[in-house]
Amino acid sequence: QRILDEAIEELKEEKFQNLFKDEKKKFTVKDCQLDTDNEVLIPDSYVSNIEERLNLYKELNQIKDNENLISFEKKLIDRFGKIPDKLSILFNAIKLRWAGKKLGFEKIVLKNNSLRAFFTTDKNSNYFESDYFKKIMNYLRENPKDCQVKENRGKLSLRKEGVMEIHQALELFNKLISQKV
Repeated sequence: QRILDEAIEELKEEKFQNLFKDEKKKFTVKDCQLDTDNEVLIPDSYVSNIEERLNLYKELNQIKDNENLISFEKKLIDRFGKIPDKLSILFNAIKLRWAGKKLGFEKIVLKNNSLRAFFTTDKNSNYFESDYFKKIMNYLRENPKDCQVKENRGKLSLRKEGVMEIHQALELFNKLISQKV
């Protein structure tokens, strides 16, 4: 699926740019990776069958919005009982990736009591003129002690110290999304 999406994007940019010139104004990240030392999993004490857990992970990977995630959660409750805290962490990790993608982050690292969210590495990208980048910059101007933007080896990132849990990072990202332009 990812290869097909990349091929379509390449065709839009190279062969059919006139047809899709309005889309160039929009910025989208293809995917947002999450690297964390938090346990993000379906506990085997909740779903003991490994094949069943793998199928659930595949199904989770196909979910692209909160409405379907809620339906998935209800289905789990019906089949396996009350959702354990570790599984709630997995759901928050999924929501964090969605929020990160929406904000234009390619990668999120949540380790060692620190959050780092990496912006696109394409310096010519129209992302830096997007509303979400402006929202982040406005938030930083209004909250200069909360987080910073740093550049290291050509990679621009948003950094915030004291973030240990996924739900804390998700709260920050939701603040950024709701920020005024």
